[in-house]
Amino acid sequence: GLDEEVAAELERASENARIRGGYAEQAAFLSRAADLSPDPEDQAARLVAAARAHLALGEPRAARALLDRAERGLVDPVPRALARQARATAQIYSGRFTDVPTILLEAAESIADREPSLARKMMFEALQAIVFSDDRATTLTLRDLAREVLASPAAETPAPTYTDLFLTGYATRTAVGYRAAVPLMRAALATLDTAENLAEECLPLAVISAFTAEDVWDDKVGRRAWQRLEAHDRANGALGTLRTTLMVGATWEMRAGRFAAASARHDELAELSDVLRQAHPKIQQVELLAWSGREAEARAAATADVGFDDVINNSLAILEIGLGRYAEALVGLLPSFERDMPGVANRSLHDIVEAGVRSGDHEAAKAALARMQERVPVSGTPWGLGLLARCRALMADDEQAEELYRESADLLARTQITVELARTHLVYGEWLRRRRRRSDARAQLRKAYEMFTSMGATAFAERARTELTATGERPRGRDEQVTHGLTAQEKQVARLAAAGATNDEIAARLFLSTSTIEYHLTKIFRKLA
Repeated sequence: GLDEEVAAELERASENARIRGGYAEQAAFLSRAADLSPDPEDQAARLVAAARAHLALGEPRAARALLDRAERGLVDPVPRALARQARATAQIYSGRFTDVPTILLEAAESIADREPSLARKMMFEALQAIVFSDDRATTLTLRDLAREVLASPAAETPAPTYTDLFLTGYATRTAVGYRAAVPLMRAALATLDTAENLAEECLPLAVISAFTAEDVWDDKVGRRAWQRLEAHDRANGALGTLRTTLMVGATWEMRAGRFAAASARHDELAELSDVLRQAHPKIQQVELLAWSGREAEARAAATADVGFDDVINNSLAILEIGLGRYAEALVGLLPSFERDMPGVANRSLHDIVEAGVRSGDHEAAKAALARMQERVPVSGTPWGLGLLARCRALMADDEQAEELYRESADLLARTQITVELARTHLVYGEWLRRRRRRSDARAQLRKAYEMFTSMGATAFAERARTELTATGERPRGRDEQVTHGLTAQEKQVARLAAAGATNDEIAARLFLSTSTIEYHLTKIFRKLA
């Protein structure tokens, strides 16, 4: 029968259950605690907590069913706000962002005086929803939310967590300005880097941490955040948030020139989406396809998701630049420049400079360079400074350009943004060839060609090959990658086995049984002889 003592004990044990067995165990403990609760209000609060655990698992249907059961018992403002927060997250899983930020902001305001810490988390999730979805797809704009956050009494705290710092950092970036926001955004990434508890609550942390790292051009801390979050999501069975973490990981791997590793994460994401019976998001795949020069596939993927216009247009601009269609690239990039969304606009400033210079739109190039010169020194990272040096070289007089190109290559070589290092070698080589310094041009163009070819960046590799041929050198043709007929999952298993993982470790990482891994390895060994 009903038993509050047992129900309370189960609720207390639920967090330990999550630590030992993941979010599925936590959801089971909380659901059982709700079943045994004699008081309707206690039952409702436990149902809401169980629903939130199901959302971390990527199970919005189960979460909505529990929230429906909880509806009548929600009297206290705090559980009621938590229920609204959970419903908003369930909407996101269904791809409906429109009123999510408004719902979350209203929920936060309803408990700001009683639970300021929880109110800040809800405002943070409202911010994530806007940044993640593109604020033209929501009823509340980022600027509106930023003003509400900075004016809220709940925003002030003597000991801010990483979510608090992300919240105030983004609000300051939008409502006050970039320079004032950078210390807050850096502090948020540093606090996340050392935090012991990486609880994934509703929306995933991977997106906001990646966007923040891009906004301050810090690839090292961005990669570390992704790696920690992916390890946490796997260890805790947070399959819902793991989907997004895999997308973010694919982007960092792609920027490091490891296109095969990026593709493997997209393969795993597709399989995980099938398991969860959710749509496979294509947004982050557009950029990889663009870098790979797969034009038809990139354009098809770009039309698969609603919203995310700035991210998709920035990705397609890579394709256009690789193919030498600079005017078309610029058309796609300028709306993002005008809107200046955190984590999105800064990533394309160097592309606007190159596209503007090459298409003859020097006004656009000057505007983008001016913004870089204002912002990059504030961040002061090799990634940002390397891009800035290249952009300045593209617009400099001959006596200054060469030193700037060399500075760009030196700085980008200190990062893991290998695709941009290869681009510096390419444009430097192009500049040298046009000044009839064929021998020097060959050295730079050969580096660019070999780097792009080894990555699989076919359009940029072809651009480098054409320039190299014009210097009188005949570059070797690109060897086609041999797949040996491995399926997507067999490739994942093979890569992990090659890295030294045991069968049990591979099974845990891919959420498969050990016998399934043994079955795959048998086929892999046969195919690879």
